[in-house]
Amino acid sequence: MQWRLFSLIACVPWAVCAQPDAARRLQEGIDLAESRGDCRSAIPVFEDVAKQRNRDLAARGLLYAGRCYELLGSVKAAAVYRQVAAKFRDRGEYASEAESRLSALGASPLSGRTGAATLASRVLKLIPVGKVPYRAVMAASGGEVYVSNAGDDSITVIDTTTDLAVANLPVRHPGAVTASADGRTVYAGSYPEHSLSIIDTRTKAVRTVDPGGPVRDIAPTTDGSSVYISLGHSGLRKLDVASGTISEVATPPCPTHLAIPPMGQVLWIGYQCGGPGGRPGHDVIGKFDTASGALVNTITGLANVAGVMSISPDGSTMWAQGQDACTHPKYDHIGCPPGAKAVIHAIDLRNETVIRTLGFGGSVGYTTFLPRTRLAAVGTGDQLLFFDSRTLKPAGSMPIPTIGGLAYTSDGLRAYAPLREQGAVAVLEMFLTAVVRVASHESIVQRAGSLIRLVLDSTINVRDVDPASIRFAGAPAVPPSFGKPLVSIGNFVTVGEPDLAFYVRADALSIRPGTREVLFQAQTRGGFPIRALVPVNMAP
Repeated sequence: MQWRLFSLIACVPWAVCAQPDAARRLQEGIDLAESRGDCRSAIPVFEDVAKQRNRDLAARGLLYAGRCYELLGSVKAAAVYRQVAAKFRDRGEYASEAESRLSALGASPLSGRTGAATLASRVLKLIPVGKVPYRAVMAASGGEVYVSNAGDDSITVIDTTTDLAVANLPVRHPGAVTASADGRTVYAGSYPEHSLSIIDTRTKAVRTVDPGGPVRDIAPTTDGSSVYISLGHSGLRKLDVASGTISEVATPPCPTHLAIPPMGQVLWIGYQCGGPGGRPGHDVIGKFDTASGALVNTITGLANVAGVMSISPDGSTMWAQGQDACTHPKYDHIGCPPGAKAVIHAIDLRNETVIRTLGFGGSVGYTTFLPRTRLAAVGTGDQLLFFDSRTLKPAGSMPIPTIGGLAYTSDGLRAYAPLREQGAVAVLEMFLTAVVRVASHESIVQRAGSLIRLVLDSTINVRDVDPASIRFAGAPAVPPSFGKPLVSIGNFVTVGEPDLAFYVRADALSIRPGTREVLFQAQTRGGFPIRALVPVNMAP
């Protein structure tokens, strides 16, 4: 796996190349981490390289070790990055890379204070699949993930109980892939071939039908009776699941991308060729009533070349990607945010109006919404960007080379991310990060004290936290019988939104004198994990 920070691996400084044994040792660690996904075995190798007298080589070893700790979810990652940032100031590129990683973790290079509450994730495993994995979809009632491999005419099936690839199914040039609501059928479209593959998830049997053109997108209805197929210049088709027949659907030309809300008889269509009432660079998004067979509304005036569309699990919001509407020289770029090279339009489906157009400095791929949260993930090709889908504010990032198209387990705690260049799927563990502070001078913890008060900042909605789930350095929050409330809500640190204060027994903490950082763990009331890296000065 070619991690973004490891672009520093090129043997540019001559001194690194002058130590062949150490350089070979570094490459051994890289092979373990990247090719085999075995960071646990790679860390001792990188730490050994970091002891070399050559400073460039030592800095590289520490950066690799920090990245492995990060992927394993260890608090040591931040400590290693801070060591690089402080020790290798004279090696600017390495210090800058370390500070960048600390920023991505939400941590300060110097103080160790964590930043705002965000979504975070770590790689649990890399699963080899086919060439150029494109999209992933959960099927078979959450028991399997189907991955379209655009580079080798196949779809890989992953068993989510073992996270192993268990089947490889022949499908020509698979692109769009989706599953029926009951998970019993997976549909895969081929492009540029005129082929729709229908996969029985129980038997793994694959049959193909000719939809009448190259498949751009697929959208099964929620009741499973029909499947809509967009074919671009070849129009819109509908597959009747019971009979297996495909019929033409009357609609304006160039339907390209499709989305169906969880509830209702509505099909949203992203048109190219302008669409009804649109023009070049301002393609229309249309609302199609599947019961009446009529186009009943259009959203116009956007900087838009109809890209992929995603609808939130509650059906309230749709995010539509605008492709090259803001970069193609033939378009007028009206409506593009300043400096934007790509856009996503966040649309309120309750009143069918645009909430805001989000601008990005580079390309964007698919948007997926995390179950049981209000978070959206956008793939950019070299990282995942997370957003709060209500406020549209950034909520974290992860440096993983994916264009999105993620599949999630029903609880939202794991995600499967296709990595095109690596020919693999990354299994991600998802969690929220928070800000937790020891409410004492310089965060000093005295073991002799009976109770320690900690404060969870309002960067997480404190009312969403399950008090019974709180753990700090291995010790649960104290029960109310200690004379203090289990939790109290007030303005302990911030002004405005309230904070949450809680208590732990000092003699129950599993931390040693001199400890500087410990883990805080909790859950939202909906069961989503919360973690924090807490600065602590543990007194003897």
